[in-house]
Amino acid sequence: MSTQRKIQVTSEPEGADVYYNYDFQGETPVEFDFDWFGYHQFTLQKEGYETLDEKRRIRAPFYLWIPVDFIWEVLPIRMTYREELHFKMEEEDILEIF
Repeated sequence: MSTQRKIQVTSEPEGADVYYNYDFQGETPVEFDFDWFGYHQFTLQKEGYETLDEKRRIRAPFYLWIPVDFIWEVLPIRMTYREELHFKMEEEDILEIF
C-alpha cells in the first residue's frame, strides 16, 4: 500500500479562500492531498482582511525518509500523514478620508 498525504488548513477567521501553490482548494477549514514534502506557497483571502501570502515548509516524518519509506510502501496497510496548518489573518486597515 502507500501513505496518503493530506494538508488540513484552518484560519482565524474561518471562511477564507485557500490557494495552495496558486491553485484554489476551497474555504477554511479545508483538507486536500499533496504530493511532496518541502516548501509550499499558501495564500489566504477574505473580504475585510489583508491577503496572507506565506511559504511554509512541510517536513517528512522519519518513517518516510529514504530507505525507511520503502518498508512503509510495501506493508499491506494504508497510512495517512496529515499536516495541520493554522493561519491568523489581520483585519484590513481602512482609512476614511473626508
